[in-house]
Parts: sequence; C-alpha cells; structure tokens
Amino acid sequence: MLTKQALILLLVLVSWHIPQAMGQDEFQVPTASQIRARKLAKQWQGNRIEVRLINGKATKGKLIDGTFTSITIKRWGKKVVLPLEKIESVILPAGLPELVMVGITASLGGALGYGMASLAHPDTEDWVAQTSAGVGGLVLGYWGFRIFYQDIRYDLREE
Repeated sequence: MLTKQALILLLVLVSWHIPQAMGQDEFQVPTASQIRARKLAKQWQGNRIEVRLINGKATKGKLIDGTFTSITIKRWGKKVVLPLEKIESVILPAGLPELVMVGITASLGGALGYGMASLAHPDTEDWVAQTSAGVGGLVLGYWGFRIFYQDIRYDLREE
C-alpha cells in the first residue's frame, strides 16, 4: 500500500508530464474564413463564381479547388490561384434552380388568380378570369423574382 507521501509525489510527477505531452504549439487552428473557403470549394466545385478582391477588383471563373490558404479558379483556360488574404468575398450567380422557383411562383400566382375569379363569381366571363390569372402570375412572378433569383455571397474577410 502506498503512503500518502508517495501518492503526492506520483501526482506531482504525472501533472508535470501531462502538459508537456499535450502541448501542440505548432498546430494552428483554422480561422472561420478558412473553414468557409474550404466548405465553399467542396460544395460548389465546378461552378462559375465571381471572386471580389480587397482592392476592389473582381475575377470571374470556374471554381476548381479551395484550401485553407487559397482558392483556385480556371479563367480563360488558365488556373489562377488567389490567396485568401486578398479575397473579400465570393459570389455565386443565380442560375437555373432559382429561375425554376420563379416560374413555379408565377404559375401558382396565375392559378390563384384564376381560382379566385372563378370562385368569387361563378358565372364570370372567361376574359375576366384570364386577366386575373395574368395579373396574379405577373405579381407573384415579380415577387418570386425578387425573393428567389438572387446571387449567393460568401464573405471571407476577417473582421
């Protein structure tokens, strides 16, 4: 059986060795912008993007790769490596899925307008129902365009 002094000595020795064994001064934790850039590259690889630099210039190209230190795009057939320190934001332009959402919203607006005109007055004329369908489609189409057809922006600048 160990004595009290032996246990204290053992505790002191173990507590002295644990910080030395667990110290990792050389490992750097990635910043939030580095993690965002890496996730962006994994998720949108192969898509067209616009990179806005800190100096105000913009570069468009196809996203090839992204690491914790840089983003690589293909522009005019050449690979361009942009370091994260020089990038302010990355913009993904709206595409076909957003346009489909706008079309669905406009169609729902047209159907809603036609249905309301038909339900409000059962013996309404066709031109009135069609006009209300057109107005409903235009209004909800504009609304859907303003809501769904937007560019996606990733801010990579450290604050």
